[in-house]
Amino acid sequence: MTDLDNYGELTALKFKAKNDLTFQTANANSTVIRATDGSGDQIITIAAQSGNSSLLTSESSLAAAKVDINGATAATDPQDADEAIVYDASATSNKKMTLANLKTYFSAGSGIPSGSNNQIITYSGTTAQAVAMSGDISIVANGTTAVGSNKITTAMLQDDCVDADKLAADAVVNASVASGAAIAYSKLALSDSIVAGDLTTDCVVTAKIQNNAVNASKIGANQVTNVKIAALAGVTAGTVSATKLMLPDASKDLSGFRNLTSTGSTQSNDFLVGTSKWKIVVDGSDNLLFQYWNGSAWVTKQVMSNA
Repeated sequence: MTDLDNYGELTALKFKAKNDLTFQTANANSTVIRATDGSGDQIITIAAQSGNSSLLTSESSLAAAKVDINGATAATDPQDADEAIVYDASATSNKKMTLANLKTYFSAGSGIPSGSNNQIITYSGTTAQAVAMSGDISIVANGTTAVGSNKITTAMLQDDCVDADKLAADAVVNASVASGAAIAYSKLALSDSIVAGDLTTDCVVTAKIQNNAVNASKIGANQVTNVKIAALAGVTAGTVSATKLMLPDASKDLSGFRNLTSTGSTQSNDFLVGTSKWKIVVDGSDNLLFQYWNGSAWVTKQVMSNA
């Protein structure tokens, strides 16, 4: 029994004590509420309770749900000197750490690694590392990437992905077209576009000329020369063939006529008559001679003088 057991209950509207309010449940043990002077009167308000509650001590634990930070303003510019509370899993109390220490922690080991300009963070397994971009793509400090020169190959392009809009004017030249490209005629805009300068020597052969396609208007003056005319098919030089053009031989001889009619003057130094036994000849004095072949020589049988 304590000395206070003999006292009864005190009820008052207000109670004043100078320094301490002592609760003694045993002679050797007591609980003291002690107040110290502050700047002006200070009031401790005990909020209404829905049940029994206890005061917290330095050893007391407080559930996270009991910590109300809803009234705090969100920080938009935290500083390295600002502090955060972290839970110490190996100790009996929590710790406070500056944000600078937190950054150092995350930058080491398995945290965020440190790096330099133009580097990116990659992971090898669970380990992060800052490395420089290499290969086909580069990156700068603001995050802009660029494909290096001569890095895009044919294998990287999808079939039919390059259309006419992607080609610069005059980008496709003769060297760009394979020799076996087999470009269809319908793909070429050739209307009135082929001129003489586009044709190589002897490139137009007979098989390329449509029947009756070449008429007089297509042949320039004096353009058809002897070397342009080949030997006539089916005609023997020096003979006359029916329904064929006549072609004298190398001696300018031509035989095989049946009837020859002339409506103008026909001029010759001599004419053979009948079976080639008679010949009419003009001599050097312009006399007309009738000659007969006697088997070895021509013999004059009649002379018609020019006098």
